[in-house]
Amino acid sequence: MEPNKVIPDWEKQLLASVDWEKVDATTDEDIDQQIASDPDTAPLPTEKQIIGGQIQRLRRGQLKMSQREFSRVFGIPFSTLADWEQGRKKPNSVSLNYLALIKDNPDSVRRTIERVMNNAA
Repeated sequence: MEPNKVIPDWEKQLLASVDWEKVDATTDEDIDQQIASDPDTAPLPTEKQIIGGQIQRLRRGQLKMSQREFSRVFGIPFSTLADWEQGRKKPNSVSLNYLALIKDNPDSVRRTIERVMNNAA
C-alpha cells in the first residue's frame, strides 16, 4: 500500500504560507495581548491550581495512590488534600516542604510515620 501523500503535501503548503518573519518578530507582549483578546483561550491556571496539579501527579503518577490512601498513609486530612488538588486552597510552606519530602523519599517518610505511630502506641 502506497503511503498517503496528501498530508505531507498539505503540510508543505501550510508551512510555506506562514509569514515566518512576522512570527519571529512577535514579542511576548504581543502573544499576551492576543491571548487576552481571544475569548476562546482558556485562562491561565492560578498558583493554587498549578500546585494542585503537581500534588495529583505525585499521588497518581509517581505513587499510584488514591486520595484516601495518600491521606491515610501520610497523615493529611482527606478534605485538605482534596482542597489542595482542586486548587481551592494552597498548602502552607510547611505542607509544601512535607510534600517535597514525600515526593523525594516516599518510602522513608512512610517508614518514619509508621515508627512514630508504633512508638506512640
